[in-house]
Amino acid sequence: MKKLKDVIKGEEVTLEIEPGMSILEVNKKLAKKNKELLHKHKVKALDIMGSIGAGKTSLIEKLVQKLKQKYLIVVFKGDLTTTIDAERIG
Repeated sequence: MKKLKDVIKGEEVTLEIEPGMSILEVNKKLAKKNKELLHKHKVKALDIMGSIGAGKTSLIEKLVQKLKQKYLIVVFKGDLTTTIDAERIG
């Protein structure tokens, strides 16, 4: 599986959080920049969220199997506590 850095070369989005800044506002600005970056490179994105055991990883596995022949699939691994699901997906 290709890494996003191989797909979108030379692009980096960072924001500094300074004392007194609203983290929610910083998050909104970062989300806007990410959305613009993805749009610029014609990247479609899905955000799959749910509680533990809801079937998120199983759903992603099935989506990857169905779509990988037609699309380049990139997965952002966002689990901060374990790598088990990330290893299942690839």
